[in-house]
Amino acid sequence: MYVLLTLAVMVACDKKGNEAVDCSTMNHEGVELVYPKGTESFKVGSTVPVKWKVDPDKVNLVDITVSTTSPDGPFRRIFSKSISVPYEGGVQCMDTVWTIGSEHETVQYSPPQTVYIRVEKYSAANEYSDVSGMITINE
Repeated sequence: MYVLLTLAVMVACDKKGNEAVDCSTMNHEGVELVYPKGTESFKVGSTVPVKWKVDPDKVNLVDITVSTTSPDGPFRRIFSKSISVPYEGGVQCMDTVWTIGSEHETVQYSPPQTVYIRVEKYSAANEYSDVSGMITINE
């Protein structure tokens, strides 16, 4: 049942906090992390919207990963399955919900702790990814 909840992806992410997000362009090739970007602080147990832009001409599946050490990794998946990108033509905004410290996560947190979120897609031919700045996890 948790897979259904964690993979409930919405195609229309038009807000970053209270700020509107332009879903028609991207600054990165393939995928671009929109939120969280870094400097945010969350508590264990919080539900955090993870938002990104994606080019479905280049990417059809994404993984949301977290590193507890550095922006260079190593990274571990937050969800057990990749998230499908629907093909609707042009750049799309997508989002999902990350419950920090969920019993289904493969990552253990030791608050206070700095983490980095990455939206990524690897294939044999290309790697597309975008990494956040430092995010603080508190108790």
